[in-house]
Amino acid sequence: MNEISPISDKTIELFRLSTVGDVDSGKSTLIGRLLYDSKSLFDDQLEAIKRINNSYETLDLAKVTDGLREERLRGITIDVAYRYFSTPKRKFILADTPGHVEYTRNMITGASTADACLILIDAEKGIEEQTKRHTFITALLRIPNLLICVNKMDAVGFSEDKFIKLKKDFQDISQKIDLQRVDFIPVSALLGDNIVEKSSKMPWYNGNTLLELLEDLPTKNKSENTFFRLPVQSILKKDGSTFIAGRIVGGKLSLQNEICNASTLQKSLVKRIFFDEKEVVEAHSMQSIMVELTSEMKVQRGDILTFPQELPTISNKITAKLCWLNELPMNLSQNYILLHACKEITVKIQFIHYRLDIQSFSPIKDKKPFSMNELGEVSLLCDEVLVFDSFRDNETMGSFILIDKTTNETVAAGII
Repeated sequence: MNEISPISDKTIELFRLSTVGDVDSGKSTLIGRLLYDSKSLFDDQLEAIKRINNSYETLDLAKVTDGLREERLRGITIDVAYRYFSTPKRKFILADTPGHVEYTRNMITGASTADACLILIDAEKGIEEQTKRHTFITALLRIPNLLICVNKMDAVGFSEDKFIKLKKDFQDISQKIDLQRVDFIPVSALLGDNIVEKSSKMPWYNGNTLLELLEDLPTKNKSENTFFRLPVQSILKKDGSTFIAGRIVGGKLSLQNEICNASTLQKSLVKRIFFDEKEVVEAHSMQSIMVELTSEMKVQRGDILTFPQELPTISNKITAKLCWLNELPMNLSQNYILLHACKEITVKIQFIHYRLDIQSFSPIKDKKPFSMNELGEVSLLCDEVLVFDSFRDNETMGSFILIDKTTNETVAAGII
């Protein structure tokens, strides 16, 4: 069975795209242009944009994504907006994430499941600090494809020299981090050059248009081929039977498989599997299921079910990359709640390995607590053992958030 998605047609591949860019880089206009030129806007959407512009002659395509009233009044994007569009080759979920530094957490949310991240660079302004932060987060989240759109090429006379310089500047900066694939495209979102149609104003560019790349880029490796992992969400009793409910986050499960609770190593066989209120013989990654076992197994919410021969790591100590998201700085004497899969435990930041210099991507080893939007590496000490995988092996099992116990605010996002 395929991954569950809001799009019902399973015959065409689904591609998830996250878009980011510094303030005024033209991101909203680019998305609007992509949707408009690919004929992915409905008539009522076009009419709404025309009413906002008070004009039926020209369209401000940024209004396609800047849907919140506060955004329109302030002229910025402040929330993650999801758009759906399709071509004959693919269906797309597009996450438009804000560019302001104070909304870095939104970028992490929008990009966490992406097959590709599109970063806009203003051809006039060049590479700015937030561009570097977005690039590092792309590498941190192991997004397999990075698209660098050098926008507003019309403002620099469609200069090949300007594009080549910006491309080299980016490559020089990004050498220190692990980017898997990077494509560079010179575009004008305002005029539509190299978005859907090839630009006649830049004959020196021999690459694909943005849409052509989006149709051909490889998707992220799904967790179907990873080890079986089922975080327990709840235990249900019905008609004298006990069912374990949760969403598979790796591998697949079949009838008569032997599974165990990774925390206790207690084993049992799979008797019945239910998916979408129907009994099935096999369940796959990203499906929410209920499982009945042949014998009683002691489980509770937050436990991880797996195969005995594929056990995850179990430890009360974690080394993780961390992005601090709260206005209040990190407090080394404070306890935080770590939310991982379905489990909540109390943790303390035991040691700071380094903070990241966002300008050079070099480590700063001064042990200074992180401030808002700073990134780096830390060691965490948990008050009980945690069952986890590395983020490289399983994104769900290798990621977490930290929550302030007193305010209940999310203060950090981390990967193991």
